[in-house]
Amino acid sequence: MNSSVTDTNSMNNETETMTEPKCIAVIGGHYLDGHYEGEFFDSLRLFDCQSTADAYKEEIKDDFEYVLMKVLPISQYSTMMGGTIG
Repeated sequence: MNSSVTDTNSMNNETETMTEPKCIAVIGGHYLDGHYEGEFFDSLRLFDCQSTADAYKEEIKDDFEYVLMKVLPISQYSTMMGGTIG
């Protein structure tokens, strides 16, 4: 059973301003015996391009029972504070 869940409200809101940088998160997940098991973190990819995110979603949809796609804000806290991830 393959299904896709997309946060269409945030992806298609054309009145949204570009003041906050955003990324498109795509992740696959499984159900275990009909119950929600969760997302497979190794499948998580972040994109700045809708068409590339859509292509990745298509690429992994046969490997998972569902694929989630959501537009998320990018935190710039470390940039403002001069910190690094590491």
